[in-house]
Amino acid sequence: MLFSSMIFLWLFLPFVLVVNLLLPIRLSNFFLLAMSFIFYAWGEQEYIWLLLLSLAVNYAGALGIEAVRGSRPAAGGAAGGGGAHGQHRCRQARSLYPG
Repeated sequence: MLFSSMIFLWLFLPFVLVVNLLLPIRLSNFFLLAMSFIFYAWGEQEYIWLLLLSLAVNYAGALGIEAVRGSRPAAGGAAGGGGAHGQHRCRQARSLYPG
């Protein structure tokens, strides 16, 4: 299935969008994961194992990082965005949307 195919545009995409909006967030993530596997399997069934392997490796890596880091928040940088600069952006956003 291609993004420009009629099956995708008129059946698959509307179905996924409507069901995704109706589901709670926790179920929505699993639904989108399943639909992405169906989408990729529709086009190239022989490479779905590679997608599953990549998912497993990335998930294991994320669990490893979480175990090493613990529950501490990131200390700045691109991932953390903390410090005075992050607080400035927060105040600036609040001034754009008063309420």
